[in-house]
Amino acid sequence: MKLPFTLIGEYKSTLTFDEIKKALENNETNKYFSGLQVDKYSYEISGYSFKIQRYSYGLDIFIASFPLITGEVKNQNPTFLSLKFKPNYFSILFFSFFVVMFISLGIFSDRDNLGFSPTDSEGLKRILHLVGGLVPGIWCYLRYIRPIKKTEQWIKEKLSLSQL
Repeated sequence: MKLPFTLIGEYKSTLTFDEIKKALENNETNKYFSGLQVDKYSYEISGYSFKIQRYSYGLDIFIASFPLITGEVKNQNPTFLSLKFKPNYFSILFFSFFVVMFISLGIFSDRDNLGFSPTDSEGLKRILHLVGGLVPGIWCYLRYIRPIKKTEQWIKEKLSLSQL
């Protein structure tokens, strides 16, 4: 069963498996904004399968939380890989809770407890509830969902992959 936000794909590489190992051993650290944001990764190889986890550190609020990449070599000549990108579902569900809660409060809170029609302050509360739901939604997208595609592009460049 494929979970939402999980990418599963088959890729072809111009590199051999030994060259892929060497490319992963070249564990370079990327620094952005004069070192205010640092991206690096760790990996684990066992047999013909591997796991890669990218990390991002720095001062930016929207520092990406990259998904875990699990890969397996399906064929050696030419090299075919099966990759799975699995994001942090706990954090996505955590932020989604606030999005659903605040937006539903903003939509369905048209009357106060006494049954009067909404006043200007009630309208302001509705707008604040809607904004309160959008802020964690945007934060969740920028921090947890957008990095899934960014990670796919990064691994394609690093291992010279093309999708089948």
